[in-house]
Amino acid sequence: MAGPKRPPRPKLTAKRKAEITAAAGAEEPFCVDCGDTEGPFQADHEIPRGLNGSDEIKNMKWRCVPCHLRKTTERDVPAIAKAKRIERKDTGQRKPSTIRSRGFTPGYRPIPSRPFPKRPR
Repeated sequence: MAGPKRPPRPKLTAKRKAEITAAAGAEEPFCVDCGDTEGPFQADHEIPRGLNGSDEIKNMKWRCVPCHLRKTTERDVPAIAKAKRIERKDTGQRKPSTIRSRGFTPGYRPIPSRPFPKRPR
């Protein structure tokens, strides 16, 4: 399920960092989730690239590292996985089936681990 190739992610230059901060209406970066002003900060896509989010400034927000990790693991990854499942369902793709054991048939007696009985003591 390889979709169309996305253009490479643009570099996060000093100018781009300033544009992201200015778009938030601030002079210094701050976390949009918890309001932290100390940092360190990471630029985050509000709509993830995996959901066809753009690299435009209006889609970028600053988040501190813990908030960025939390948003990615709790919102972005599950949403991207769901979108992929829906796309697979809509296109008729199926997951590869796993081979399941039929188990023992009735009356089947497994081979003993010892080919001969134990000696009496």
